[in-house]
Amino acid sequence: MIDSLFFTIVGLFGLFSWVTDKRKYGQLSLLLLFVSIILFARNGFSEESQANLLLIHLILYLVFNFTSSLYLKGEWKKFLGLISSTTFLLWQGSQFQFLGYPVVFNASNVLLLPILGAAFPLIIEMKGKWLARFFHLDQQVLTDRLDLLGAALLLVFAHFFGESLGLILVGVAFYGSSVYQQSSRQGSSFLLLLAALLPVLSNQLVVESLELGSRSVLLGLLLGAGMAFWFSLDSRDKQNSPLQKILYFLFPLLLYGFFVFIELFKEHLGGIPAGIAAIFAIGIAFAASSHENISIRSALVGMTIAVLLIAGVTLPGKKAIQKPGLSRFEQLESGHDLQAIDFQTNDSIPSSPEKVDEGQMQKKMENEGSESTKESQKEVENKQESAPTNELPTGQWEIVSKASELTFELGPQGSKTTGAFQQINGLFSITPEAANSSVSVKLPLKGFTTYNDFRDESLMEEEYLHASSFPEVSFQSDSWLQKGKQMQVKGKVKLRGISQNITLLMKVVSIDQDEKGPFMLLVGSSQLDRSKHGMESDPKIGDLVSFQFKLELRKKGL
Repeated sequence: MIDSLFFTIVGLFGLFSWVTDKRKYGQLSLLLLFVSIILFARNGFSEESQANLLLIHLILYLVFNFTSSLYLKGEWKKFLGLISSTTFLLWQGSQFQFLGYPVVFNASNVLLLPILGAAFPLIIEMKGKWLARFFHLDQQVLTDRLDLLGAALLLVFAHFFGESLGLILVGVAFYGSSVYQQSSRQGSSFLLLLAALLPVLSNQLVVESLELGSRSVLLGLLLGAGMAFWFSLDSRDKQNSPLQKILYFLFPLLLYGFFVFIELFKEHLGGIPAGIAAIFAIGIAFAASSHENISIRSALVGMTIAVLLIAGVTLPGKKAIQKPGLSRFEQLESGHDLQAIDFQTNDSIPSSPEKVDEGQMQKKMENEGSESTKESQKEVENKQESAPTNELPTGQWEIVSKASELTFELGPQGSKTTGAFQQINGLFSITPEAANSSVSVKLPLKGFTTYNDFRDESLMEEEYLHASSFPEVSFQSDSWLQKGKQMQVKGKVKLRGISQNITLLMKVVSIDQDEKGPFMLLVGSSQLDRSKHGMESDPKIGDLVSFQFKLELRKKGL
């Protein structure tokens, strides 16, 4: 909540500057916004000690150049941003993990990005003067457009070398250099820092990805562009009272809040993804426009980020419950493809060893002669070798619920609903003859979640899961086909009192032992058609439910 408080203060300060028409505070509100973004970026670092020093360096760079632009005179001061950016060379050899991406400060990585970001405004200014004279264009307008083009090039270049941290470095340096020039030129640094902010926001608010084709993202982009256009209508009419200006500001902000919180009632129509996309659209629109009112930019972005962070905390069930026991799987994922379950449904593996009557076979050999004897002996050996040998440790293995997870998704691309069963009970019976192995699983619906409490309550009703009459989902295997440590298990899943045949594809990825005894780690997948369990078919919601699961198994009784 401390981050949302910072952005709220920035938003209110920008709003105060705009309402009271104190434009001299506009640049200060923008500086405070950038400082808040840098402070928020600390959430992306895996180690805070050295990262805090880097963030302090970035803030001091901003403050130094902002202060110098106010009190120093002369043309030479515009080079201070570039000169002071060389202080980042002191980070030579330092390494960071930012949002899981390794960043190294060397010449082939991000070391020179701050210098490049600070140099771009100066290069663009020189090119703008030359092109304006050559093509007889307005120099200021042309320079503003070149700034946006330069920001786009920097965005691609910085992201290639340093991902989100690279964007922060060039965005801060771009501002440190452009702060000595016209205020309209700072829209590009505004865009760069917002682009760097979005992955941190997504990570903090547990948004896995923003699919451009999804309704929520498209809605957010249009909403953000509309909000920026709304404020471009500001005529600076001196007759508007402070109250009128506040209402003018609140209208799009309330609309933004409505579409962020509407996810409580209608998923994929708004929500967190729409809010994040709207912020990026605001950055693009303000960078592309000639809107010079810095205060309103800071107020709008500060308040929208604050609303988004508050939504991330207050929306019920937005974050899945984390299970510490799943760390075993996280350690494996770097070296194992957990989805590589190579099983074809037409694979032929003997379901049980075929019994051979050796006495009858011997009599047959005596009658058919030596040639037949050799062939029959070979047949006996082949029959005996066909008996499957189980590579897995045998016995009764229980599912450890607190160290296991079962997640699911359904719906069309771009509008998928995801969820999980947070409680998993079950038993694997592993026998020496693999085909005789079995598994039974029970999933209590009290552990069912789609990370939205309002929707979960609706799904428990008779129309969907009918939890009052059928409080659990169960699975019981009928057949077990095994190749080494991979299994194809067929059986019946019972949902809403209706049983249907499904197939599980599973793979044991680790067999180990710790102080508690032996354990196995198993991953797998399956799918079912919910419409075959008494629920009405709906292509908008989706009928085919895909499951992914990670299970830790422990010997029963240990």
